[in-house]
Amino acid sequence: MNKQDVLNKIMSVGIVPVVRIADGGQVLDAADALIAGGINIMEVTMSSTRPFEIIQNLKARYGDKLLVGLGSVLNEKVAEKGIDAGAQFIVSPIFDDSILKAAQKHEIASILGSLTPTEIQRSFSAGTDVVKVFPATKFGPGYFKDILAPMPHLKLTPTGGVDLSNVAEFLRNGAVCVGVGSALLKNDLIANSKWEDLTDLARQYCAEVEKGRT
Repeated sequence: MNKQDVLNKIMSVGIVPVVRIADGGQVLDAADALIAGGINIMEVTMSSTRPFEIIQNLKARYGDKLLVGLGSVLNEKVAEKGIDAGAQFIVSPIFDDSILKAAQKHEIASILGSLTPTEIQRSFSAGTDVVKVFPATKFGPGYFKDILAPMPHLKLTPTGGVDLSNVAEFLRNGAVCVGVGSALLKNDLIANSKWEDLTDLARQYCAEVEKGRT
C-alpha cells in the first residue's frame, strides 16, 4: 500500500488503536479481535516490549490486511528503525522535523503531535499528513471546531481522553480519525484474554464512528 492508501484507510476506519502491551503473543491475539470487530489498524508504541519485533510479526502474519504503525516516536533514529521493521505510518506526541523528514524520505504517512493553533499550522505546512492534537484530554471536541473554523484545510486527530462517549463528537467537530488507547484495549480484557469482549468493544467504536459521520 502506498502512503495515500494508508491515509485513506486510517480515515475510513476512523479508529487507531494505541497498543501498549508487554506480551508480544497477546498483541497478535488483540489484532485478531480488533480485525473481527472491524478495526484493521494498530499503532504499536515504543512503550511496548520489543516494538520493532512486534511490528515485524504483525506484518508477517497479516500483510496488508492490517495497517501497522509505530507510535511514541521521539527521534529520527527510532522512526527509521520502525520503518525498517515494516511500520506503515509514524506517530509522535511532538513535531520534530527530523521525524517528518524520515517519513517523507520513505514515503510513509506521518501523524505528528502539536497543540496550539500556531504549532498545528506549522506542522501541517511542513508536510505532516495528519496533525495529532495532543493531549486532547482537557480540550475536547469543541477545540477541534474552534481550530477548523478559520483553518478548514487541516487534518486533525485527537489522542488522550478519547473513549466511547466522545468519539462521535470528535468526528462531528472535524477530526478525520481518533486515537484510542486503554479505553479500547482495556487492561482487564488483555490480562484475562477476553478477546470476544474486545471484538464487541471494537464494534461499538465502529458504530460510534458511523454516528459521528452521519
